[in-house]
Amino acid sequence: MHGQFVEAAAESLSSPQYHDMTPRSHTLNGLQMVLHRPSLVLAEIAWRWTFGIAVVVLLTFSTVEFLDTLPVGRGEFLLFRSGRPLLILRAIQHILRGSLPRAAALTFLLAVMLSLAWIALASVGRATTLDALLQYFRQRGILNLPTRSTVPMLRSLAGLNFLRVAMTAAAALACLGAFIIASGLGSPARATVLLWILLMLVAVTWSRLNWWLSTAPIFVAARTNDALKGLAAVIDLYTQRRLSFFAIAAWFNIGHVLAFALASFAAAVALVRAY
Repeated sequence: MHGQFVEAAAESLSSPQYHDMTPRSHTLNGLQMVLHRPSLVLAEIAWRWTFGIAVVVLLTFSTVEFLDTLPVGRGEFLLFRSGRPLLILRAIQHILRGSLPRAAALTFLLAVMLSLAWIALASVGRATTLDALLQYFRQRGILNLPTRSTVPMLRSLAGLNFLRVAMTAAAALACLGAFIIASGLGSPARATVLLWILLMLVAVTWSRLNWWLSTAPIFVAARTNDALKGLAAVIDLYTQRRLSFFAIAAWFNIGHVLAFALASFAAAVALVRAY
């Protein structure tokens, strides 16, 4: 995602009033920035991983505390000891009877609190990395950008992050609706095909909107402190330079695939040596 920001910055601010040098490949500018300022990428990773670790710890703690409140009697224990899937499922249903409303309330509360925490952390983290990124462009003479106030930018970034949260919640509800619609079909084959089509439509729509919303902060930081104007600028840039967007997305995804393959290979080697 950070490479996408670099591409958007160089692409969007290519008008004469922002340039002080002959244009060059914006992808190369982004790669050069990563090599010269790896701390920017590390900072971007740091705030994301910090939030991710906090989420895992909080969800684990909440799950353990919720399980401790569930009543498990001798009958349920014997059903678990039977080892038969149907009896185990019946025991789980009996244990969860009357506890689903509490589980739903806990899930909703956690979702709201984590969403608010993510909006705040993402806004501050994005503002910090974007300020350093634009400062790098100023120092290198690639772009001539005015310095903007931080407080209005934080408000706009919070608005964009709120839109991302709302869009993700809408996508989750759309996926639930897809399952409900597909389950109404009598034929399992037709239900599977319809479910796959609906989920793909939701995924593609969410991915495109999330891409725009995650790129809009660069316009907010560099051109305007208005969230909606920044989003409109992203859409305008996308319609004008789709090939550039596709190019940086391709490099970004290739990097992800290579990193995943390398991590999987390392994990496989470690498991083989362990056994």
